[in-house]
Amino acid sequence: MVLLNREGDSPLYLQLYEIIKGEILEGSRKEGEKLPSLRAMAAQMGTGINTVKEAYILLEGEGYIMAREKRGFFVNPVAHLVKLKDASTARIPREQPHVYPYDFGYSGVDPDSFPFTVWRRVFTEALATGDVGLLRSGDPQGELFLRQTLREYLRESRGIETTADHIVISAGTEHLYGILRRILPENLRYGFEDPGYPWGLRYFTHNLTGPIPLPVDQWGVRVEDLEWEAVDICLITPAHQFPLGFTMPVGRRIELLNYAARSKHHYIIEDDYDAELNFKGRVVPTLKSLDNADKVVFVGSFSKLLTPALRISYMVLPDELLQRYRKFMKGYNCPVSLFVQKALATFIAQGHFQRHVNRMRQRGKKKYQLMKEKLETLPGLTILGDEGNTAFVVSVEVADGEKFLQDCRAAGVKVTDINRFRYRPKEATELLLSFSSMSLDAIEEGLSVLGQVIDANKEEKL
Repeated sequence: MVLLNREGDSPLYLQLYEIIKGEILEGSRKEGEKLPSLRAMAAQMGTGINTVKEAYILLEGEGYIMAREKRGFFVNPVAHLVKLKDASTARIPREQPHVYPYDFGYSGVDPDSFPFTVWRRVFTEALATGDVGLLRSGDPQGELFLRQTLREYLRESRGIETTADHIVISAGTEHLYGILRRILPENLRYGFEDPGYPWGLRYFTHNLTGPIPLPVDQWGVRVEDLEWEAVDICLITPAHQFPLGFTMPVGRRIELLNYAARSKHHYIIEDDYDAELNFKGRVVPTLKSLDNADKVVFVGSFSKLLTPALRISYMVLPDELLQRYRKFMKGYNCPVSLFVQKALATFIAQGHFQRHVNRMRQRGKKKYQLMKEKLETLPGLTILGDEGNTAFVVSVEVADGEKFLQDCRAAGVKVTDINRFRYRPKEATELLLSFSSMSLDAIEEGLSVLGQVIDANKEEKL
C-alpha cells in the first residue's frame, strides 16, 4: 500500500488523487470496480474523511470515477481520457539563455520595483467579482473598461484627446504593427529611423519590399529625406529615439506633421516607449497631441513601465484607419487575456500605476546619477548620449570591437552593440547601456568589470 507523505509540500488530497489515478491508468483498478467508501479509504490511508472526499471529487470531475447514488464510487472507462506525456520525455533540447550577472541590456525591468503585492490584490479582485463576462472571448479591440481607462490615462499623462473606440489593445508592439500592415493600403513605402529597432528586429521589415532607412541627425528623421524617398509610412520614436536616446524637439515634430498632412496615404507611427521615465524633467508634447490632421498612429505599451511579461500594448488609430480596421480585421480576437485586461484597468483606475511610475522615477533617478558619475570616470569610454532616460549611449576605444563584445559576454556584462540596429553599420564601437533591470550595487560592480574589459582591449596608441 502506498503511503501519504505528511512531510511533503503537496496536500494530502492531491497525493491520494495521484495514487488512485495512477492505479486506474495502469489497470490495477479495473473499469466498473467499486472504490472503498469515504470512511474505509480514510481508515486505510490514515487520513480524514474530508481528504478522501476532496480526492474523489477531483477524480470524478476529471472523469476517472463516477458516483452512483447510495451505491458509492466506481471506476470509469479511461480509454477516452487525455493522457499527457511526461514532460521529461517530450522536452526538446535547446540552448539555455546566457546568464549575465551585470545586465545593461535595454529590455529589462527592475524586479525590486515591481509591485507584486498590489498585483496579487488586483488579480484577486478581478476574479472575486464572479463576472461571467470574463469567460467570453472578449471584444476584438480589447475590453471597453480597459480602453476607457487608457483614454483617461492618455489624456492626463500624454495630452492626447481620443475616444475608447479609437483604441486597439494587443499583445506587443509587433502584433500592433502586424495589424497596421493589414489595414494600411498596399504598395506604400515604409521608412524607418537609422539606427532604429526595426533593423535589429527583422519582423518589422522582413516582408516589406524595399524598406527605407532614414538617417537621423541630432533631432531625428529629416523631412527632406522623406520627400526624397517618397515615404508614405514613417515609424519613429520621438520621445526617446531608439537606440540613441535623444528627444525630438517640437519644431521637428511639426515639420513631420505637416509632411504627413500632404497626402491621404501619409501616416506617422509614433512609438512612445519609455517616455514617462525621464530624469531631467523634460516634457515634450506627443506628436498625437499636436495632430490636427489625424495622421498619427500612437503606439504605447507597459513593457518598460511594468513588465514585458504582461504582453499588453495599445494604439490610437486615426478615423480613416479605424474604419479600415473594422473592415479588414473582422474575425480577429484580441490576444490579451480578459483577466489581465481587467486587472490592469483596476491597477490604473485605483491610482496604483501612477504611484508606481512615481516610485520608478525616484528610484531611477538615483540609478541614473550613479551611472553617469561612474561612466564619466572610466578610461577609454566617452558618453555620446545622455538625455536623462534609462540608458546611455557610449563609445569605447578598443582595438577589436568583436573581440571586446565577446570578452564582455565572457565577463558576465551584457551590453548592446548599436550596430545591431543600424542599416549602415559604423566602424566605431558604440554601446547602449541601460540600468533598467539593475540595482545600485550591480551598476557599480558591473561598470567596474566593464572598465576592466575596456582596459584589456584598449587600442594601441601610435
